[in-house]
Amino acid sequence: MRGAILYTGGKDSHYALIEAWLHHNVEPAVLVIVRPRRSDSWMFHSINAIWATLHADAIGVPYEVVEVSGEKEVEIDELRGHLEEVIARYGCDALVTGAVASRYQKERVDKIAKVLGVKHVAPLWLRDQREIFLLESDLLDFMIVAVQAYGLSKSVLGVPIRYLGPHRLLQTFSKYGISTVGEGGEFETFVLASPLMKKAVCVHKARILWSEQAWSGYYVIEDAELC
Repeated sequence: MRGAILYTGGKDSHYALIEAWLHHNVEPAVLVIVRPRRSDSWMFHSINAIWATLHADAIGVPYEVVEVSGEKEVEIDELRGHLEEVIARYGCDALVTGAVASRYQKERVDKIAKVLGVKHVAPLWLRDQREIFLLESDLLDFMIVAVQAYGLSKSVLGVPIRYLGPHRLLQTFSKYGISTVGEGGEFETFVLASPLMKKAVCVHKARILWSEQAWSGYYVIEDAELC
């Protein structure tokens, strides 16, 4: 099968790409990078998503950046319209996502896939979240770029997972009741290196935005390249 990969640049969408390619016989035809105009989109991550284009270059597959409003449910119809064009252009018969436990996301992509006549491949769906996190941490180099959960602080932003320590983070997740994969928006990630990527992403400039009152923050990449 040829797959259109719904891709954020985060650990789950990247690992799903690997799993779909290796174990579900889905060759990536195109990475579909969604940019919501609102930061509080119910479906899509917005932080650093544009830098996922570097991943496409490093993997050697084309990409399409599509924009949606970020408004609940409206963005689903907008995505379907974009995907209809992309799937036709690249001859795809599968749609790949990194959904793990969010029924909201899974059910809506299921409907889009059905309408477009393609298969929704979600290789991480309902798998053990602790196991997924450890597999991703072992295979990929990634960093946390957004925090929206008490128990995770400003100090973790922009730090590669190998320095944070996967097992130490798992203890923190367990202590504070944080989703192990961050699918509820508790944290978001960005992949720096992977076996699929011929080069790594080097971040040259970034800034941290942090709110003590909301106990949330972002690591905003401002300049990066493959190196």
